[in-house]
Amino acid sequence: MKRLLLPATLLLSLAPALAAQEAEKPPLPPEVKVWVDKIGKLVDKPAEYDMSMKMDMVAQGQAMTMNSTGHVLMLDPEHMRASMTMRIEMAMMPEPMEMKLLTVSDGKTLWIESDNPMMGKQIMKADVKQMSALRESGMGMGPGANMNQLAQVRDLFENYYHNFKVVESEGRVEISGDISQEIAGSEEFSELGLKRFSMVLDAKTGFPLRTAMSDGEKEIMVIEMSNLKFPKKEDLPKDAFVYTPPAGASVMDIGAMLGGAGGEEGDDF
Repeated sequence: MKRLLLPATLLLSLAPALAAQEAEKPPLPPEVKVWVDKIGKLVDKPAEYDMSMKMDMVAQGQAMTMNSTGHVLMLDPEHMRASMTMRIEMAMMPEPMEMKLLTVSDGKTLWIESDNPMMGKQIMKADVKQMSALRESGMGMGPGANMNQLAQVRDLFENYYHNFKVVESEGRVEISGDISQEIAGSEEFSELGLKRFSMVLDAKTGFPLRTAMSDGEKEIMVIEMSNLKFPKKEDLPKDAFVYTPPAGASVMDIGAMLGGAGGEEGDDF
């Protein structure tokens, strides 16, 4: 079941947290760059929205579908809170599994709390700066390497999307194109056969409303965001980005497992 948890965590980031390609990519065409720049201006802006996600894929040789809904609050690249409820169906499982996932980044520590019937409640943590450093060094497929979804959308355009088509309509902009083999051939995503992407943006703000990745024929991953708000920092609850593990809970240190700075695996609180 451990492999099933990885896509769920990665989905919170809207896209895989991959390091930049070594080969220099041609600059974005002007009709695409103007929208990527709009997305970039939102990266450090507080945002709050509802999110739904669906995956239809093959994992461990078995057909699997995953549907999830949740709520995301982003303050900046190092402060966020996301709560998700997921339903996973797989041929090898006697019945669908429902899983709750809470992710909180307080600026220093990334906390991930998962709860499902098979494994119970699990709590993981990692150093935010360490996750960023691992990602930038090319090791960044770890969960939470970059939890800012808008930053990842921008990175994907700049490094992994190409052969663009842009269609503008009233209030919406759709950008579609090809996905580079650096994603399609990565260990976590090689089974998905990702070839094409499409993204619908709000024409006024540049905010991504719908993102889909496909194998060229069937949509494999679809992420939709709605009820978008841009709250003021001073209006956010003081404890919005605070997480305290339950007393006596065992915490797995992802940073210690990946190497580098971090606490010991299995800390008790």
